[in-house]
Amino acid sequence: MSYNWSAITYASLFGLTAVLVLARRTRQLREQERYDIHKLDCPPNPHWLWGHEKEAVYDRNCPEAWNEWAERLGQPAYADASAKDNRIESRKDGEANIGKGVYRIKAALWHDDILVPTDSLAIAHIVSRNVYSNKYSKSPAFRPLIERVIGRSIVWAEGEEHRRMAKVLAGCFTGERVRGMIDVVGECSEKLSEKLRSRLAAGASSESAKEGKLMNLIGWPSGATLDIIGRIGFDHDFQCGESAEAKDMSRLWNKHSEMGMSFTGFMSTVVLRALPIINDFLPEKVKKAQEATKLSVRKLAANLAREELTSTSAENVQREGLKNDRDQDNLLSYLIRASKRDGKEVNIDELFDHISTFIISGHETSSGIIAHTLHALTANRPAQEILRAELTSAGFVPGSGKLRMPTYDELMGNSLPYLDAVAKEGLRMFVPPAQTERVALEDDVVPLGTPIIGADGKALESLRVKKGQMFLISWASINTNAQRWLASEQPTPRATLGGWQHLGTFSEGPRICLGYRLAVLEIKALLLTLVRDFEFIAVEKVPVVRKGIDSVERADGKHEDAEMMDVKIQRRFGGMVHPFIEDGEKAGMPGIWLPVTVRALSASEV
Repeated sequence: MSYNWSAITYASLFGLTAVLVLARRTRQLREQERYDIHKLDCPPNPHWLWGHEKEAVYDRNCPEAWNEWAERLGQPAYADASAKDNRIESRKDGEANIGKGVYRIKAALWHDDILVPTDSLAIAHIVSRNVYSNKYSKSPAFRPLIERVIGRSIVWAEGEEHRRMAKVLAGCFTGERVRGMIDVVGECSEKLSEKLRSRLAAGASSESAKEGKLMNLIGWPSGATLDIIGRIGFDHDFQCGESAEAKDMSRLWNKHSEMGMSFTGFMSTVVLRALPIINDFLPEKVKKAQEATKLSVRKLAANLAREELTSTSAENVQREGLKNDRDQDNLLSYLIRASKRDGKEVNIDELFDHISTFIISGHETSSGIIAHTLHALTANRPAQEILRAELTSAGFVPGSGKLRMPTYDELMGNSLPYLDAVAKEGLRMFVPPAQTERVALEDDVVPLGTPIIGADGKALESLRVKKGQMFLISWASINTNAQRWLASEQPTPRATLGGWQHLGTFSEGPRICLGYRLAVLEIKALLLTLVRDFEFIAVEKVPVVRKGIDSVERADGKHEDAEMMDVKIQRRFGGMVHPFIEDGEKAGMPGIWLPVTVRALSASEV
């Protein structure tokens, strides 16, 4: 007897496929009964491989896609109960674009759909109210990456480990301690102004000095913010970004950031989420590249910590306590004293990871906000002039000689309301960690501040979600939500006059950024100093660099007979949001760039 093995094989494969499809469909039907994700609207036209993620994170300017989808899908369906019946009936009649409080997107690589909440109560439930209940966590796929980039500190930690670290680290940035940092912040701000003024004067004629010089804003504020965290962190002078170790850290961080912005960076992120086990099998070369910035910081911190560890005995700490903490500007010293206070051994690795987090996260986030805010002021010249007039009337005038330094109360109080509004608008518009992810560690019911209408036309007052459900919170979109702000996608300082207006920049609850007071202080101080001393002018066109041809450049930096191209600034998320020029390679401006023309001011001009 002969068998047709080919037919049997095909029949077996067909049968197996049918069983798998049936099993998957059965699971989907059961989940539809138990959970509510299928009732939520989803943007149209997902890519077959990348879902909606590539469009939102890589293809479009951050956070354009999130804002568009939030406006169409993410707003509460009705503001009060009286509108409920009409809205539901409209939905049944097929009326499109009724707002929601949560929507879903298709994830890349066929991962389960991702929920994107815009409802305040839902966000609070996921991000801040269940930090220590073990209900939600950062994506397990990305925690190893965080560890390699900045270490096992407060950003990496979860649950009780986060509670323990937060208790110690919160003491580093109390209101009293930050008030004591004002002198360091002021001195570093003035140092940056002097450095920038010297750069503008170098090789410039009196005529070209009046026109200013084209510069990349990215990198300039970071010199000052790195100086600030270096001095208050462990009494180290980074020389406004000019020291060898500062240049090394900047080079490594820029390399890491540019990789995160690339398509390879995007693809790596979604592949890691789909296959977290890859973290265990990454090539050593890749791991070392991710760890490079952290190791550079740790090397510097190690040398300084040895002296502090030997000079600070447990007996002295026990005897003296921490009564003089206000005078301990050095955060490294504070952390060592806090560890030894109870007679505990200092965890050196954890100590260095805290310092790495302070330096890497602290100075880059603040400097990015400052650079983007100054760039926004070039497009809103009236706002720049109003701010400069306020500073002048308060006695902050550019010129030679000793300048008056702002006090802590002037910067953090109500003395300079327009500076306060500009700083808060920068924090609103240019939040560096534009989005964050959370994963449900168990089945849960997410409350909604305002009910939403499901695909079946019925109102939902909460959402049933399953274990493993991924949430994406777009802080950049929330901060520019037209329902909360007078202006959404365009920087408008008057939108933030008179209060913080629910800014999501620093997160909230136990996960709030511990250094937010210092961040606000240095952002205001640097904006005051730079707007006082310099005029920032928009750059609309730049010369194209012609390969193989030496372009003729005049002393004022302009190009004779050069082909000009429009400057189109794009912002892309790659761990943080970074700017770049579309087709910037043509103008010799590849990578992270934010071009402005900067002109030094004198006292006679204001």
